[in-house]
Amino acid sequence: MTIAGIRCMAWVRDMEAALRFYRDVVGLTLVAEEEEWAAFAEGFGLMSGADGLPGDDLRVSALQVCFVVDSVDEWYDRLVARGVPFMVLPRDLGEGRMAAFRDPEGLVVQIMQADREA
Repeated sequence: MTIAGIRCMAWVRDMEAALRFYRDVVGLTLVAEEEEWAAFAEGFGLMSGADGLPGDDLRVSALQVCFVVDSVDEWYDRLVARGVPFMVLPRDLGEGRMAAFRDPEGLVVQIMQADREA
């Protein structure tokens, strides 16, 4: 018995703003969209509930969203040029490299390069 993959869904209050951010700013590939959810080819999705979201602060959770990228520095430059403020600037982390920002909903999103050249 094996796990074939993992899909991460982020709950959002403003679906249109989140969809524009991840599609147009981050550059994810939208593959499916309904009124209350959207899915991207990269294994990430967005969901908003018809009944609304819980009153809890959704930015505080045990879930971390991390996009594995080919070059943290290139992604950082691209996203900064598109107006994304980073809370963690690119830095080395073991044999990798990472940086982090918040999306329009306040969710912390990390970009990680696992096999950085020395």
